[in-house]
Order: sequence, then C-alpha cells, then structure tokens
Amino acid sequence: MLQFYNKLNLSVFKVLFFLLGLIFLSNCSKEIDPTTGKRKNYETNAEKRALKAAGDGIILGGKSKVEYEFSNSNPIWRASLIILEDIPLATANYAGGIIATDWYGASNSSELIKIQIVFNDNKLSVSSFNVKGFKKNCSTAIKCSITNTDQNFNNAIKNKILEKTKIIYQTESKKKK
Repeated sequence: MLQFYNKLNLSVFKVLFFLLGLIFLSNCSKEIDPTTGKRKNYETNAEKRALKAAGDGIILGGKSKVEYEFSNSNPIWRASLIILEDIPLATANYAGGIIATDWYGASNSSELIKIQIVFNDNKLSVSSFNVKGFKKNCSTAIKCSITNTDQNFNNAIKNKILEKTKIIYQTESKKKK
C-alpha cells in the first residue's frame, strides 16, 4: 500500500511540474511592449531585422545620420599594417586601437620577437600611436624568458611606420587634386 502511495505522489508531482512548465512557457510568448501596451511582434526576416537594427546608420542612396570611421581612412593604421605585412598578426582591432603580431623569428633561432602597436588617437601625428616590442628567449622548450625590446628597436619600427604614413598621405593628396 505504501509503494502505491509513493508512486501516486510521484505521478502527481510530475503532472504538476508539467503544468507549471506549460504556464511559464505560455507567458513567454506574450511579451508586452511597454510603450504601446500591445504584444510584441518579432520580425522573422533577417534582412529586415538588420535594417531595422541599423536605424539611420545604413541608408542606400541617401545620407546617413551616423558617422562611422573605418580603418582604411587612417593612414597610420594602414602604414602599420603594410610595415608588419610579412609578420603573422595575432590581432588587429581598429575599434580597440591595437595591432599585435604573433611571436616570430628565424626557424633556427631561440629568440622570438613580438610587436604591439597601440593607437591613442585618430589624428595624424607622432603621438597618435606607440610601438612596444618584446623578446622571448628560450633555452629549452619549457624554459623561456620574456623581456622588453630596447627603445632603439621600438623607435626604428615607429619611424618606418611614419615614413610609410607620409608616402600614403602624399599619394592621397595628389589623387584629390
């Protein structure tokens, strides 16, 4: 008799749990928009949702109210990528203002180098960015030490970027005329 009573309680519990689940799920589909007081309707077409989310940012054939800055409009950013083009990049994030290379070096060398360029400003000036380098010396596969590169190395990379920036800027100025 006691086993029957336990099975009955378990069955009742399952049914109650199932009914409560249905009640909660049915309320999820009736989300109310606080501004209109009506049930929210969700767009199923992805292109329409994207256009709606973009708002005034993307208008084909018209003027946009939102200004976007893209990396190709910054000559220092482009010059940095050109100077570092033969080195594998770990990250290049224009919005975050950073370019970082992966560790690289000669295949038979125990010394690896990593370069990091941090952009402080979008202006075309020497103080708009900083270059920092790191050296990794590995005596064994497990034992490695990492140190900062000297200022001469950092300045040499920065000067190469500035020279390339000057060439890009002059080329663009000639095209505009």
